Amino acid sequence: MTLPAIFSNRFAHMAFAFFGMGAWAVFANRMHGAPAALLAGVVQGCISATITLLLQREIDALRRFGPWIAILAACATSLAILLVIHTLAATPELWTTIALPWGIGCSYVLLYTLRRQP
Repeated sequence: MTLPAIFSNRFAHMAFAFFGMGAWAVFANRMHGAPAALLAGVVQGCISATITLLLQREIDALRRFGPWIAILAACATSLAILLVIHTLAATPELWTTIALPWGIGCSYVLLYTLRRQP
């Protein structure tokens, strides 16, 4: 597989999100012991992979209301999902765990949405 093909492959994006953000969550929760850190990593990895898959669809569906509505809705949706699922999983370092993935996700939403504008 060529490098451009990898960059355009949705599953490659999902795998990168899973491992990259999952590793961040393990690091962010490392002081709470291996079981808590690993659980946070798996939870964050699954959330990031799923959000990566669905975020473009949400943005494309909401763009007709204007780019800023799409951006705000996608960022708010991501934050709500992160907060609810990590709260249910009892992630010890909740805010530290979600800060980086949410920031990167919102940056992606901004760039993707503005790039798709006519």
